[in-house]
Amino acid sequence: VELPSILDTKILVLCLGSISVWILGFLDDIINLKARWKIPAQLALGLMTAYYGFRIQVIDLPFLGMNTDIGYLSWPITVLWIVGVMNAVNLIDGIDGLAGGIVITSAGVLALITFFNGGISEALLLMTVLGSTLGFWFFNRPPATIFMGDSGSYLLGYLLAILSLWATVNSRNSQ
Repeated sequence: VELPSILDTKILVLCLGSISVWILGFLDDIINLKARWKIPAQLALGLMTAYYGFRIQVIDLPFLGMNTDIGYLSWPITVLWIVGVMNAVNLIDGIDGLAGGIVITSAGVLALITFFNGGISEALLLMTVLGSTLGFWFFNRPPATIFMGDSGSYLLGYLLAILSLWATVNSRNSQ
């Protein structure tokens, strides 16, 4: 198994983006940022991530047996995906154990898909997200004794969005 180096561009973007989104969420937890500050920061993070190679470039239509290259629309669709998943995980974090459970399920399914398509390093990253979220989830189940907050939910949403892009690109390339 050949594992990527921390200096690999995608790993570096994943790490720097994760740190940035965690800081944004931490600031939101501490000083309760308004949406007019959070959304532009999330959009900038999505643009930076798309710029360094995490993009939706092809949309597969499995029931029609075809795929469509979306060209220049890949940028806005990718940014919308990243910001949308981050905010979706943040919104479902209001119920004890729900956000963690959904991230665990999603990461597990993506890890299996990626593993069976030969993306061992991506599967290991997804299993790391799954394992760390599972460790948190045991204490976040009802009745919760700890909470994720915006910093945790933004981070998990960002990781899920980026790793799902990475997993599906490898899945498409192996067919």
